[in-house]
Amino acid sequence: MATRYANNIKNRHLKGIFFLGAYADEKGNLSNKNISALSIVASRDGVLNWDKYKANKKYLPADTKFEIIKGGNHGGFGSYGPQKGDRTATISNRMQQNMIAKRLIAWLNSIN
Repeated sequence: MATRYANNIKNRHLKGIFFLGAYADEKGNLSNKNISALSIVASRDGVLNWDKYKANKKYLPADTKFEIIKGGNHGGFGSYGPQKGDRTATISNRMQQNMIAKRLIAWLNSIN
């Protein structure tokens, strides 16, 4: 949903958008927008539709930064417990969230 907002807004103050275990869709096409983007997924995410995630990369800016948290799962993007269909993480929830935070901070610091 964030991509749909970013796609429709005429706000020059919006400098970036990030995705945690999520992806853009056609209605939120940002491929022609001058905006920084970061996409973080987890290697053991059993909730994310991987086919749609891969196919929908075309809706993001060409210079989007893609990151994978090895051993993480979908539930590790939050603290809400197991989700139906998710795979078991091989890293702790705390470790996954620390890795996400470090990557987000580095990306935020890189935005002009």
